[in-house]
Amino acid sequence: MAGERKASIKLIENILTSGTYNALEINKRSRLMILNAIIVVGVVLLTLFGIIGVRDSDVTKVIVGYSCFVVTAIILVIFFYMRIRKKFAIGNYFISILMFLFFGVLTITGGSDSSGVLWMQSYSLISIFLLGERVGLFLALLFLAGTGTSLFLDWPVDIGYSIAFKIRVVGVYIFITLFSLTFERIRVITQKRIERSRNELAETAKQLQDSKVQTDSIMENVQEGIFILDNQLKISSEYSKYLEEILERDNLENEYFIDCISNGMKENEVKGTVDYLEMFFDESVDQELLKEINPIDKLTLAIPLSDGTFHEKHLEFRFDDIYLEEKGKMILATVSDVTESVNLSKKLREESLHNTRKMETLFQIIQISPDLLNDFIQDTEKELFLINRLLKNSKSNDHRVLEKLFQSVHSIKGNAVLIGLKSFSEKIHRIEDEIVLLRSKKDIVWNDILLITIELSKIQKDIEEIKNLINEILSFHTDLSTATDEDPLLKAIKNLADEVSRETGKEVDLDFSDFRLGDIPEEFTPPLKDILVQLVRNSITHGIEDSETRISKGKKKQGQITVSSIRTNDRVKITYKDDGRGLDLQKILAKAKSRKAFKGYNLNELSSSKVLGLIFHSGFSTQDESTMSAGRGVGMSLVKDRVESSGGKINVKSITGKAFIFEFFFPCAAPQSHPQP
Repeated sequence: MAGERKASIKLIENILTSGTYNALEINKRSRLMILNAIIVVGVVLLTLFGIIGVRDSDVTKVIVGYSCFVVTAIILVIFFYMRIRKKFAIGNYFISILMFLFFGVLTITGGSDSSGVLWMQSYSLISIFLLGERVGLFLALLFLAGTGTSLFLDWPVDIGYSIAFKIRVVGVYIFITLFSLTFERIRVITQKRIERSRNELAETAKQLQDSKVQTDSIMENVQEGIFILDNQLKISSEYSKYLEEILERDNLENEYFIDCISNGMKENEVKGTVDYLEMFFDESVDQELLKEINPIDKLTLAIPLSDGTFHEKHLEFRFDDIYLEEKGKMILATVSDVTESVNLSKKLREESLHNTRKMETLFQIIQISPDLLNDFIQDTEKELFLINRLLKNSKSNDHRVLEKLFQSVHSIKGNAVLIGLKSFSEKIHRIEDEIVLLRSKKDIVWNDILLITIELSKIQKDIEEIKNLINEILSFHTDLSTATDEDPLLKAIKNLADEVSRETGKEVDLDFSDFRLGDIPEEFTPPLKDILVQLVRNSITHGIEDSETRISKGKKKQGQITVSSIRTNDRVKITYKDDGRGLDLQKILAKAKSRKAFKGYNLNELSSSKVLGLIFHSGFSTQDESTMSAGRGVGMSLVKDRVESSGGKINVKSITGKAFIFEFFFPCAAPQSHPQP
């Protein structure tokens, strides 16, 4: 039974390939098989149509029947001519032209029961496949032009089709033509890939079957890992000696390949690699595609050391399927150790990134006043010193330490933003993100805070680098500097206001006309700077409305911030005011009620002044999301800390919808003569 089936298959293969079997290349063989299939099916159908036609009483159908017999005879002659002379291209052209004429006649005459247009639809598919894209498409379009003209002119026979039906017929024909053209393009490309893959595999197989002595010599000396995997994914005895050096394992024969590379891989990565390699033994999978989806073309391998640690190697794997006469289908694998190249590239990227950041910092520095730069460095080093001193006190409450640390970090960021060190401030902002996550934890362990201090130690290195940059450009910076009557600190505060205004899309004017920096004792300049930075950012972000809203409320389009100072014998009063919306007491109260920190407080009985005081609690903010400018809930806490640590006092006023007024006082000695800034 099995023998009869094999004989039948052999006969069919013989007919379809005209006795050539696998002698032709795949593209020609596929066309020949389709051509012979068309001939066989055509002969059978035409014979049946001929028999039906000659037995009909209708003369036209009788003529059509005999025509079918004639065409059948011609087709058979071509079939045997191709089989004997092996000139298959003639058959492609002949059958295409014959069908052109035959299908054309059936279409323009209507055929039996006006079904001729059904034959028309298959012509472009056949002609494009048999003759290729150019010639086949030309005949298909020529056929459409002839039959389409005949259909719409109702010549030579008025078949009785409606205009809508004719349009649909032509539309279907065009669709089939486009589909055939696309299919032919895909088929040709696919067959070329298959042929190329087969050629590559054949060449690889040939090379592997060369002299055993030559192969052993190559395997011993080649500086690349070459090995063969069987269908159990085990390494065969034929592998290069260098593979042992790459994987740092001896006697790899019969070792399960996955065990050799799985260190450092996740479970799903291991499973994906196994599935991928097993597909090489699945005949239904496109082998060319497998080369493109290699999941371990680049692999980081963790090599265990004797002390229990690991060191990394960066490897590149490539896999191809091969066929060995005695062993069947196998996987030929190559692996290269690219660790040095990867490490060098990584180092170059890091150096490039470092140099880029250095240049960015350099360009920012040369635009900053030397006095402000010096103040920034001193203030930052002071905050870092305070942080280190705080951390050395192991008896400190971890939550309190974290809050103090947060205030110092926020102050450093504010000063960096103030003088325009964008990349530096962004780095501090990321540290703040980590602190915010820690604040949300119920129990904070010392190691949590230690991780933050490690990041802060990197900030100390950045400060040293900025110092070095300042020294490098000091003479250049002096040449660029121009005289100005405005104090660098006040100018920097104005620049900050302009920057935050641009970010928020608001228009704000900052007025220092009634403020005398000379009224402020020198030791209070650093806390004053921190306070003004926080207040300006808060006013523009939270308080001052956008221009459209301000106009609708009858205010000036541009928001106003004024800072003034009055000095007496024993203290100096600084008044900060913005003409924004003021503080929303109900919103502050609602926010406080939603926070666990205020649980147990009788918030409903608080006076207005007490409600205003809630804004100074650490972590309190009416903004739901944080940005570089606001939303951390540490800014006003920092302001309160800076004023009180300076021996000063605070007075807050708010006029709903009209203004926010913040008064703070610094103590001072008897007034001295100060130059006008």
